Amino acid sequence: MADSKTRKQRLRARRRDAGMKAALVWLTPEGQAAMAALKQPGETVDACFNRALITLQRRTPTGTRDGTNPEAQA
Repeated sequence: MADSKTRKQRLRARRRDAGMKAALVWLTPEGQAAMAALKQPGETVDACFNRALITLQRRTPTGTRDGTNPEAQA
């Protein structure tokens, strides 16, 4: 057990050093279905999510759908 814990800590540290950030994301059933449809065979969830975000960002000049700041909306 101690070996697996230290291995996980090492992997987390390596990812942190690479500039990655952990995030917990809860998906609705619709979001889960969309993820399943977009995910390529053998692709990890994080790789699929990163690919989807990069594609969306490239398709929208400001990174948002309508050019507004999503945090400014109430």
